[in-house]
Amino acid sequence: MKLLKKILLSILIITTVFTFSQITPLELPTTSIVQASNISINRKRYTLVKGSTFKLKINGTSKKVKWSSNNKKIATVNSNGKVTAKKKGTCTITGKVNEKKYSCKITVKNAKSNYVYNTSKSNSSTNEKSSTVYITKTGKKYHRLNCRTLRSIIKTTKKEAQARGYTACKVCCP
Repeated sequence: MKLLKKILLSILIITTVFTFSQITPLELPTTSIVQASNISINRKRYTLVKGSTFKLKINGTSKKVKWSSNNKKIATVNSNGKVTAKKKGTCTITGKVNEKKYSCKITVKNAKSNYVYNTSKSNSSTNEKSSTVYITKTGKKYHRLNCRTLRSIIKTTKKEAQARGYTACKVCCP
């Protein structure tokens, strides 16, 4: 009798194993975790002087950005995000990534003529354009007129700026 119970129990276990092994496991719905992206533009607003440039960037992505300007008469933008100020006014530069748009409001101003002082003593006009640089009252560098780091403007010659101890700006490289 004990032997019969063991045999029946074994048959029951074997049948159960074969029966359940043919049933596919219950498939539960899977969820994928999507990380929130931190894609952003490096500036929301920027002011430029006519003729100057500035580079916009989209941070947080390695994908190609498609740049555009809503008013190319005010400022243009190339495929690398380099904005060039054309004339006084405002416009919006937009970078498009993955069908999402990121914008920067650009304000272009004319150079303030009341801040430009001519300290040059030379009257020679032979090489005046290439030798004209701009300095500030407090700085130690000389700049081009369209340099983004130039604040107050004092017009002088490159030779005179060097004689007074000024060195070339590393941003605009005059």
